[in-house]
Amino acid sequence: MKKSYIAAIAAGAVVIALGAYFYSYRDKYYPGTTIDNINVGGLTVAKAEKKLQEHFSDTKVTIKTSGEPLTVNISDIATYSSSTAKDIMKNKGFLVGKDYKDKSSITFDSNKLSDYLKKQNVLWQNRTNTADASSSYDASSKKFVIHKEVYGNEFTSLESLTKEIMTELNNKNYNINVETSKYYKQPAVKSTDMEETVKTLNNYVGKTITLKDDNQTYTLTSDDYAPHLSAQGKEISVDESWIKNYVASLASKVNTRGKATSFTAPNGQVINVKGGTYGKVLSTKTEREQIKQDILSGKDVTRNLNFTSYGNKTLNSDVIIVNIAAQTVTAFKNGQQILNASVVTGKMTPDRMTDYGLYYIFHKRSPAVLKGDDYQTPVNFFAAFHNGEGFHDADGWRKAYGGNIYINSGSHGCVNMRYNDAKTIYDNFAIGTPVAVI
Repeated sequence: MKKSYIAAIAAGAVVIALGAYFYSYRDKYYPGTTIDNINVGGLTVAKAEKKLQEHFSDTKVTIKTSGEPLTVNISDIATYSSSTAKDIMKNKGFLVGKDYKDKSSITFDSNKLSDYLKKQNVLWQNRTNTADASSSYDASSKKFVIHKEVYGNEFTSLESLTKEIMTELNNKNYNINVETSKYYKQPAVKSTDMEETVKTLNNYVGKTITLKDDNQTYTLTSDDYAPHLSAQGKEISVDESWIKNYVASLASKVNTRGKATSFTAPNGQVINVKGGTYGKVLSTKTEREQIKQDILSGKDVTRNLNFTSYGNKTLNSDVIIVNIAAQTVTAFKNGQQILNASVVTGKMTPDRMTDYGLYYIFHKRSPAVLKGDDYQTPVNFFAAFHNGEGFHDADGWRKAYGGNIYINSGSHGCVNMRYNDAKTIYDNFAIGTPVAVI
């Protein structure tokens, strides 16, 4: 009986003690309870949240750099929520505390982190740039050589650095070393990537591009163009600005349109004429593309230059010469003179005189109506060679030709001719025939 009594008293004491224990921890965490390694045993939810918040505010993120480490308060780049503390209290277990991992809610702000990183000079200044492997032409050895890639310590970008650090922070790593290759910009092209490319480049060495312009030739050797070749991995390119400058220089030598011209007419007369619309113009855009293709073909190339021609190349065989001072038109076909006629050219005022220059017939019509601000005149034959100027018959209103008529009573710029003379021009000379007004 005595033992039973004692046991009953002991059991009662335990019940009372447990009741007191449960009562005292009714709104507190059990001893030994930790939330993300922070001891909250014996604390109410409010006090636990305060302690967690204080710990959050005191926590610092350390970023190891090439210079002094960077230290930033976590509260400057993140927000904290302790709402999980309430949930833990509701399910706090029985008698003893537990370790609760990854329960605090920390939300990092990438924009705030990015703004912070952007202002840290140590991250962006005095860094070695990363460089891809490249190649260049060595004029002394007449070979292309490889330049090795450079492994620098520059960061790819603010965006990528922020992203990498955000990953660490979200994994609860607050001590971050950014001076590792993981954070650095890496070469996209390695030396080994360049080996086959350099072999190809060296195949271009010794090749010649010969460009023909009538009886003149222009030669490009690899000594000219090789220094302007470059390669990025397997991609070979030619410096566009060099090609542009070379073609511009070429055009200045070979373009004839609008320039002073001297030629020998079929009768042996040397004709000197300035300006006009007759001649040729190098097709610079086409030529730039063609030269690039020629170089990258890796072959010897001989070809004609690409031109846009204005007028036929018949100055020594088929040509019409308008002599303003003599008031004559002399026409040659197949090297033979077929016409030498008196005419009336434009009145010698700035707005009506026939323009000097070397032109070509660009339009023909029979019959035609000539129109101006103060006239509208039908003619039988019209062959235009410059703007509104052209050859046409004028017997309907002119009784005389040649002499000094043109000075005070000339045309509006056209060459007035007798009916048969205008017909001879119209019937014998095609569009493109050069016309020299001297």
